[in-house]
Amino acid sequence: MSNRARNKATRPSRPFRAPEKDCRVCKKSAFCEHYGVFSCNTCKRIFKTALDNGPHYCTKLGVCLKNLDLMSKCKGCWYQKCVELGMISCSLRKLTGVNEKLFALVKNLLLIDVRRTSKIAGFYTADDPTLDELVVNPHCLRPCEKDPQQILSILDWCFLLNSLQVVFFLDFEFIQNLPTTDKIHMFKANNLNLCMLAGAMRSVQSGWETMRTPAGHAYHTFELINQVDNSKELLQVIEKRVIEKMVDIKVTHEEFVLLSMVFFLDPATPNISEASAKTLAEYQNFYASALLQYCEFYHRKDAPSRFVELLSIKSIVHKNTSDLNYSSEPSFLLTMLSLANNCSICGRFTTDFNYGVLSCNACKVFFRRMITRTAPLRKCHLGERCFDNGRYNGKNKYLNCQFCRFQKCLRNKMTLPSYLLFTDQNKEKCLEAVITSLNEMDIVRGKYLIDFITPTGTDLSINEILNMENVVYMEKPAGHPMNFNSWAFHSSIITVDFMKKFAFVNLLRAEDQRIVIKECYVKLGALFGSNRAFKSRKGLLSFPDGTDLLPKTEWPNPRISPKLENRIRSRLVGRLAELNVTHEEFLLLSVLLFCNPAISNLSENGKFLLGIYQNMYGAALLQYCLYKYQHNGPARYADLLGFYSVIGKHYDDVIQYYVLLQVLQSTVEVKKIVQDGIEAAYRN
Repeated sequence: MSNRARNKATRPSRPFRAPEKDCRVCKKSAFCEHYGVFSCNTCKRIFKTALDNGPHYCTKLGVCLKNLDLMSKCKGCWYQKCVELGMISCSLRKLTGVNEKLFALVKNLLLIDVRRTSKIAGFYTADDPTLDELVVNPHCLRPCEKDPQQILSILDWCFLLNSLQVVFFLDFEFIQNLPTTDKIHMFKANNLNLCMLAGAMRSVQSGWETMRTPAGHAYHTFELINQVDNSKELLQVIEKRVIEKMVDIKVTHEEFVLLSMVFFLDPATPNISEASAKTLAEYQNFYASALLQYCEFYHRKDAPSRFVELLSIKSIVHKNTSDLNYSSEPSFLLTMLSLANNCSICGRFTTDFNYGVLSCNACKVFFRRMITRTAPLRKCHLGERCFDNGRYNGKNKYLNCQFCRFQKCLRNKMTLPSYLLFTDQNKEKCLEAVITSLNEMDIVRGKYLIDFITPTGTDLSINEILNMENVVYMEKPAGHPMNFNSWAFHSSIITVDFMKKFAFVNLLRAEDQRIVIKECYVKLGALFGSNRAFKSRKGLLSFPDGTDLLPKTEWPNPRISPKLENRIRSRLVGRLAELNVTHEEFLLLSVLLFCNPAISNLSENGKFLLGIYQNMYGAALLQYCLYKYQHNGPARYADLLGFYSVIGKHYDDVIQYYVLLQVLQSTVEVKKIVQDGIEAAYRN
């Protein structure tokens, strides 16, 4: 048998090759899948070019999608059909089989966004609805044919972009179900920021260095340059700032669509109902969690820092908005947003957006001064009813009541000034300033604890101390004897006085202030004592001169378990030693202990105020961990926060100890301030 015949006999036959199929996009011949869809090389190239260089836009209102001949001449509709049929980027395809829910969520958001952007260049209307009319009926915008030679003005572009942004978000069912008034407030507060974010992403995808219209024209080539008052340099900064940040951290299209949802679904939007705020908070957490999962999948150990970097874009967008307010005439900004509105605090006419709220310059300055003060606010003599007088009319004197005015700032969800936030631009400077300030306060506290005493014979309750403007100390004489009672009283007063020196404590309502201090001063004192023992390389809690932390009883034989007593003395010190907590971590843990919005019975304003300071100090601690421990920073941060559960167990042991003293009818006496701390635990 010849070799040719032998090979023919032994070689397996080739499988039958299926006939060529048609491309699902353009119906031409295709041989394989590209980007998840059976398609030809031409469609593959169109999709890849759009991914690399940004999408094109249809100028015929999307009618090309219905006609293959027209679609082959319109890259915008061609790209949209690729997405509609399921083409996705290679990076997103990696999620398939790993996190199907996240994959489906991001894919759906991308599809909705592509439908929105595909309308931008070709959409035109002669209608001029108000925001209220558009929210009630999104279909009131009737498209009409636009002259290809017509160049839209910046005001035309602003109207179209804002209108399409409203229609985009109204496609979501949970937003449709919100009350109409709440939807109007949401768009008024957030639309300009979202348009700026979307415009920056469009510029990034198109390779533009400045913010431009969808047609590619620079904004200042129209009449914008005539609308500003000697602010050309500031305008140039506004055109580049967000784009430079997004290019620097290489924001992907998937991250952009998730960020848009997180930014828009802001539960702190002023004037919305509590039910709507709760709904927005639920969905914002959902999309923020999805964004974090996306970061964890693609950035692994760098996910926390990537997540923080993406969220920091919001502060840059807000900065752009504030600068635009500064540089623009009111008539121009009102045309952009149709926001004929009043200050949400005092009711005066304004076009400014300060600290997350529509507010006038006077209320902005007032809030900035209040948020950094250390002196307590004077109580309202009208029982916090000053703002019941109605809107500002030039005659009312209620704005003179700092207490009510500040409480209304909190009620409308004003956030911290930018110089107190840990953004990319100032986080290292902020971290250093915060730690330095806390360290100075801790040095003063330690000095008063060691070198001073409170007047002998005093027995003050917690309420009496809170009502005092200043605590009176006297220098401790050499050799002055101190026992358990005197140390417990003196250290408690020092701890309460330390807490009162924080701005956010003084800004709380009197009742909220009492609740926070009563709940936390015993725990904070234990943290101070355990850190002192840890630094002194001692294994047990004690007062500075070595006096035992627990009182001496009259019983010759112990009636309380020595195990309980030893846990009280050693648990916290042992955990600090295990974690090897640094002084900077101790300082931040100390203040985070009592700026806790989860404390029971706080008012809504109190919870909000403590929440924003908790976010600030929590961000400082996370930033410190990332700086000191690099990739192990998130794990270190979690370990440090876990220390609070140890403090909680220590607190329970202390309460159990004093309950046993009462049950066993011990003759040990404690000062009123110590009794107040124990009674606060009973009530909770």
